[in-house]
Amino acid sequence: MTAMFASVQTAEEEALKAAIKQKADNIQSRNAEDAAFEGCVTDDLSSTMAELLTNSKQTAQHRRDMLQQDYETLNTD
Repeated sequence: MTAMFASVQTAEEEALKAAIKQKADNIQSRNAEDAAFEGCVTDDLSSTMAELLTNSKQTAQHRRDMLQQDYETLNTD
């Protein structure tokens, strides 16, 4: 009976060790994936901000051009 209990306990311990090892491996692989894409968020943010700045400048220039055209049509005398 004691041998059977020891066998069950050993099997449970082995299953627990395997689960812990698998969880540790998953965490390590997730950390490795995060490290591989570490600079991407910053690069995406930088490119998005640059695109926003470019669009803002283009919109401002377009509005200045339209305002100038509207002003010139008012002063037709």
